[in-house]
Amino acid sequence: MADERVGTEESAFAAKRLTKELAQQKIEELKSVVAHVVCDLDGTIIAWDDRFCSLFCVNSICSGNSLVLVLQDQIALRTFVEYSLMRPSSYLGKRLVIEKNQRPIDLLVDAMLIREVDQDLGYVFVLRELFDSQQVDARKVTLDKIDVIARMAAGISHEIRNPLTSVMGFLHILEDPIHPVDETQSKVYLELIRYALRQIYDVIDPLFILARAIPWKKMRLSLSEIIRNVLQNRREICIEQRIEVRWEDATLFLIEADETELTLLIDHLFLNAIESMEAGGVITIHTVYDRTLRKVRLDIIDEGSGIPYYMIDRIFDVFYTTKAGHLGLGLSIAQRIVMDLGGELRIAYKGKGTTASVWLMPCLVE
Repeated sequence: MADERVGTEESAFAAKRLTKELAQQKIEELKSVVAHVVCDLDGTIIAWDDRFCSLFCVNSICSGNSLVLVLQDQIALRTFVEYSLMRPSSYLGKRLVIEKNQRPIDLLVDAMLIREVDQDLGYVFVLRELFDSQQVDARKVTLDKIDVIARMAAGISHEIRNPLTSVMGFLHILEDPIHPVDETQSKVYLELIRYALRQIYDVIDPLFILARAIPWKKMRLSLSEIIRNVLQNRREICIEQRIEVRWEDATLFLIEADETELTLLIDHLFLNAIESMEAGGVITIHTVYDRTLRKVRLDIIDEGSGIPYYMIDRIFDVFYTTKAGHLGLGLSIAQRIVMDLGGELRIAYKGKGTTASVWLMPCLVE
């Protein structure tokens, strides 16, 4: 029995190791690339190809050498390798410049995590030499599409799975012949099912807006009336989060838009302001006529935590979010609606708080 246990432990340990056979298999899959090297999670080299040696002017590499030491003169690539080893994950499309014989070489580097039986074993570092910017642009577009699809699938599946699970659970209760429910309980469960289905609808409906699959019925609308309705609908959450709203409704602006479209735009921007103010505070809303641009400017100013500098370039990206339980569609939808209305949306952050400004073409100014 003891021998069997030792054998089992040894097998489990072997299954978690990156073997040379597995590394060689990865090499065979990647014959078309410029160069590649395989290492374990400690950075110990397991396998490599001749092109890797040639690229870095290394006469020979021994299995067991440290990849970081081999790359010690290539600071950019060495730093990327060290970063990957510290945070095991796949990193694709990193553009780096190395020096070979005092000549710069542009590389596109992929750090591909090797996983077997849910165990992280090591990395395949794939290096492609770039000869023109079109290769970089095409690669970046492909990776961006893959990234968007992955985030979309993860976000939507998470948001839809929970209410669907609720629906299936309540239906099972209603259909249970052994423990039947009375009419009162049935009404409660049916209402809960309706609520779950509305949650699913709220996830799917914004996707139609992004795809411009909804035909808008445009008419002249009072901007003040739309703002008033949004504030009324969000009144309870403002009270819960101790948020004071300051809005001076002094001028009438008429905007040609679909009522649902304009309401969604203002609601998304207002909800973003609310969600950034967990400690409460003041949200200021005002509308002015910009005589230079001949457009109405709507400002929604919060006192929240603001937007980190490293996120400012991605806030309008579809499905990009740092908030747990969010799809990351709010600002993407707002941007799409503003474009449809022929306007402009800007987000500004100065020290504390964020200002969302929307410029819209008015029909009438009184």
